[in-house]
Amino acid sequence: MAQPVEYLSSWHPLAVAQHEAEPNPVVTPYKKSDARVLYDEGGLLIEHRYVEMKNGLVYPVLSSHVGGHIPEGLRGLAHVEGVGWTTRPEGLYVERQKLLGSLAVESTTIGIPQNIGKFISYDDYVNDFESIVINEALERDRDPRIATKSGLSQSAMLLFGLIVIGKRDHGINTVSAHAAVPCLPDGITAEHWRHIPGHLIETVSKLPYELNAFKRIAQMDEEKRKALMPTIDLSRRAPITQLQMLRSLLSGKSGEYALQLPDDVPVVVELKDKDMLSRARRWRKKYLKDKQNAKIVRDRDGSHADVVSEISQSNWSDFEIANATLLREHPELRSDPTTAARKVLELLKIHYPQYTNEDAA
Repeated sequence: MAQPVEYLSSWHPLAVAQHEAEPNPVVTPYKKSDARVLYDEGGLLIEHRYVEMKNGLVYPVLSSHVGGHIPEGLRGLAHVEGVGWTTRPEGLYVERQKLLGSLAVESTTIGIPQNIGKFISYDDYVNDFESIVINEALERDRDPRIATKSGLSQSAMLLFGLIVIGKRDHGINTVSAHAAVPCLPDGITAEHWRHIPGHLIETVSKLPYELNAFKRIAQMDEEKRKALMPTIDLSRRAPITQLQMLRSLLSGKSGEYALQLPDDVPVVVELKDKDMLSRARRWRKKYLKDKQNAKIVRDRDGSHADVVSEISQSNWSDFEIANATLLREHPELRSDPTTAARKVLELLKIHYPQYTNEDAA
């Protein structure tokens, strides 16, 4: 939760300045927001609330606060991610925040806007997302200049813009990023109508693999399945607010920003060959093949729904553990937020080569 003003660190004035510079900042007063506590054990507090932006958009936000001692290299560091399409920041995302909390890393998960009638663009979503991250830094005594990031499906698509636009327009340097099954790098737009039949054929041909994946989810351990179920957004407004995100999902902006990825940010991209939505081959052959800092983890038998499997979640958690370990053991990396990613990439090549492009070493 927010720290009393007298305990705020030197990051506070930086966060205030950036918050004031945001074109569409959060305007919800923290102490007046209606927060729900979803988890409060062992010094880790996870809260869910809604925040309102200056332009009236309302976003659900899941935030964690780590109590007790935080190692210098992790102090003030936030891990941020969005949500997959049709999901909300609960369930699986709470479990991911628990894992990060066990590493002494605070985290924020941001959902999609809840305003019916708002067809938000990819860039607008990215900019609002980063404004919320800045607001979280202001309220929770975090360093507004630096973050680790990840995403699943829709939020994996958003991740590429968060890295590029975040640094360029918001002063947020991404230390590392993990993108699981990003979708549709080319987008599906009216002016490219000739490609729509091909998209439909590929999607339909891989549908049986997705059905098998859902069968595997149904066969999960009951306790794990129950923990996963709140992730799906079954609210009455969900079909409408999710439909409104198609403008962002089908824009092709994720591929556009993937081509602009800076070469000093370690990025792991998990792709599944039988994914009906990802277009894994396009990601590999066009958008990521020349990115020496991007490590592709290829699952030849997996499908889109397998992103919630224990294997995929373990892939993500192992990567976050590696990053947190490096930052904890090398607190000097935090001295300059603009070079932290490059230095982490160099250390990953030495200590965790499985998370770097083999040709980059």
